[in-house]
Amino acid sequence: MSDLVPDHKRCKDCGELKPAAEFWRRKQSPDGLSLYVATRVFPME
Repeated sequence: MSDLVPDHKRCKDCGELKPAAEFWRRKQSPDGLSLYVATRVFPME
């Protein structure tokens, strides 16, 4: 990841501090990460 991307970020949904690797990348955000943790959309089969 870029030097501008933080190592950790607080999830807006649960309020927990999570590793940056758990967030989707988002160019529009100042830090380059999404606001929420990336979650699985489809259930595992």
